[in-house]
Amino acid sequence: MSDNTGQAPTVTANSGVPAGVLVTTPSLTLEFEQTPAIPATPPNLAIPATWVTAKDYHFLIGKLTEETAGRKITFRLKTALPAGVTADPPVVIPGTDSGTVGPVTIVIGTATPTWSFTPTVTTTNPRPTSGTIFPNTCVEYSIKVTVTGQSQPAPETIKQDDRDIIRQEYLDSRMFVPGFTLEVPTLADRDKIKEQSSLAFTADNSYTLVLDKGMNEMYKKTRDAFAQAAFGQAIAVGSGWRSPRRNRNIPASAINSPHQTGHAVDMVPANPLAAPPAGGGAAASTGTPAPAVGGAAAAPSGAGTGSIPASGTPAGGAPAVTKYKISGYAGVAGATLTYKTGEGTLVKADGSVVAYESGYYEFDVPANWTGTLTPSKKGTPADPAVYPAIEHVFDPPNKVFPIVTANQVQNFVTDAAKRRRNFVLLYKAALSVPGQKGVLLEQVGTGQLLPKNYVLPLPTAQDPDNDKDGLPDNATGPPGYADKYSVIFDKATHVHGVM
Repeated sequence: MSDNTGQAPTVTANSGVPAGVLVTTPSLTLEFEQTPAIPATPPNLAIPATWVTAKDYHFLIGKLTEETAGRKITFRLKTALPAGVTADPPVVIPGTDSGTVGPVTIVIGTATPTWSFTPTVTTTNPRPTSGTIFPNTCVEYSIKVTVTGQSQPAPETIKQDDRDIIRQEYLDSRMFVPGFTLEVPTLADRDKIKEQSSLAFTADNSYTLVLDKGMNEMYKKTRDAFAQAAFGQAIAVGSGWRSPRRNRNIPASAINSPHQTGHAVDMVPANPLAAPPAGGGAAASTGTPAPAVGGAAAAPSGAGTGSIPASGTPAGGAPAVTKYKISGYAGVAGATLTYKTGEGTLVKADGSVVAYESGYYEFDVPANWTGTLTPSKKGTPADPAVYPAIEHVFDPPNKVFPIVTANQVQNFVTDAAKRRRNFVLLYKAALSVPGQKGVLLEQVGTGQLLPKNYVLPLPTAQDPDNDKDGLPDNATGPPGYADKYSVIFDKATHVHGVM
């Protein structure tokens, strides 16, 4: 910190005080010129500045490239000086990271003297802009004005409050961070810098205020739509507002991310593996219709012949069935389905099959076979931090078949399918919000997984939704995308919505 005695000359009020008359000096309270919060409308209508006390003064320091001059601080004595009383040049002492103070000049040299100074912030003494989760210190100045014959007064201090500290970060970034082009919140925007709610809109940082220009509305409307579609389930906020320095603290975050403008929020299902309630159904789907008694699940193209071997001809000419087919959908491609004969069963059949890419499986067992079918699959998920399961969980975990005397169908649902279903419902809920300005399915570190506001295809009879995740089982993504929709949603870590 450094003192600045200024270069303003002494100001003396009009003389003419009769000899022997005691001159009483006023209380040396300062007031500051507050620039209007809104521009003049129409332009030729002048909106006068107001004068406020130090505690009510809001200010920023610095200069944008397109501006001709830096931000000026103008102040005056609140009470006029009596005739013959002299005001000495003000002394201004800057606080930490408050730039340097230029010359203190007289604006009005009357009985109510007015001064101004322009703090200077340059690349040689820049404001802090590196990534951090902590707010900046405030910009502050101690200003002392004395008058002739008065004892040394205590200096007055102007300092940025928490809202102006946030606004200053944007101005700092515009000055010193290449490529940062976001607007600096105006004085009128202070009303949009609000107390943080119980939501984690500033997760993993120490700000108690958030800049909200639509993010909370996006969250609430998505939450309500998701709760209706997902039978009352909740959503959680992965990321809300970020100050510029907080945003730079996140690896690979876009320099002009809309999270900094207060418009964007990242959302995830609060319980991504939640299943719909009994009887509640799943996401809108076609799926495989339940076969008639004794029928087999309709095998997709390339899944096998589906034939049932038979031999022998009993009385009446009907063939004697010696084998029956067990088929269905495992809920995930590549699952291993192991079948094991029950204890004490004379008809033996043990083995395993691997589900096709569609999740379909089939195998034959002898007539009158009794045993247990157990699905399993190990794999490394796309994002272990969000989806940590290495061993897939199936519902039901297995199926016990009593004496098999007809073809059997058994479908399984996996944790992966449940997670996809909930992300599909959340994505669609965000898309349904009136007035939203963009919805993206994203993966941390990779970015968007689908085009903005992309409308998902619905399952059809030709490409059903047998795993109940709300997606066609076999369709690949939009043109230019090689992955199936199920793979795309397996990678998803959050839904990004902008209001």
